[in-house]
Amino acid sequence: MYLVKAIAIWLVMVIAAIANGLIREKLFNVYLSETLALVLSGVLLSILILLIIYMTIGFYKWKQGSSYIGLGIIWVSFTLLFEYGFGYFVRGSPISEINQIFNVSKGNLFILALIVILVGPRVIAQYKGYIKAAP
Repeated sequence: MYLVKAIAIWLVMVIAAIANGLIREKLFNVYLSETLALVLSGVLLSILILLIIYMTIGFYKWKQGSSYIGLGIIWVSFTLLFEYGFGYFVRGSPISEINQIFNVSKGNLFILALIVILVGPRVIAQYKGYIKAAP
């Protein structure tokens, strides 16, 4: 059941990421430079992910912080598998092109979203009182 919930929540994150991409393409790119649009989009996506985690972390009421880090690792793994799998096998993009999602110098903050996905469950669970801060 744990994995089913993890996948369901991750799919909500995917929908949010797709919506974020549409907003970037249809709104941000029209009024902003590509670099600024990518930065704004990365920040927006990170906020959306935090909100999704905040609203759904109650499905897991583990006592150990490491369990929430494990959840974050699963979500990051799904995300990277999806990004590279979809990019390579569906879009036919070379790996070197897919790797550009990590190019912070061009404004891409995908790495920020991955960090939020990784540590967000632990931070939000602690914030909500499901786990206690380490002494």
